[in-house]
Amino acid sequence: MDLQERSLYHQVHPLKLAVDIGTAAISLCLLWQRHLYVALAVMWLPSIFVTALLIRSGSFEKVRDSPVGELLRRRMTHSVEALRFGGLGIAAFGAWFRSAAAIVAGVLLIGACWAWCLTTGSANSRPAQ
Repeated sequence: MDLQERSLYHQVHPLKLAVDIGTAAISLCLLWQRHLYVALAVMWLPSIFVTALLIRSGSFEKVRDSPVGELLRRRMTHSVEALRFGGLGIAAFGAWFRSAAAIVAGVLLIGACWAWCLTTGSANSRPAQ
């Protein structure tokens, strides 16, 4: 399995999801309290560490060969990843400026991206990158 495939499939590993969700929640709370540098460290460092660990040593054959793997190959494009990243940015912006509406909007955007990627659609539903 090449680096591109490992990079794709690691995104649905339970450890990666737990770290990303947990650190996002903690960092948004820290941003709300105006602890910028600690929030940024919490937001990025654990995620980078887990990503490196999983891409280096994770086993993704089961995911690759599953229906989820097929959906990821078809729908988790770089554009969708950018939208997810943008959703986190909107939520972080909202936390810093204490806007619950912006936090909710960011979280909904992230959720919508995941929902779109992991639900079945027509075989020709892959967007242009």
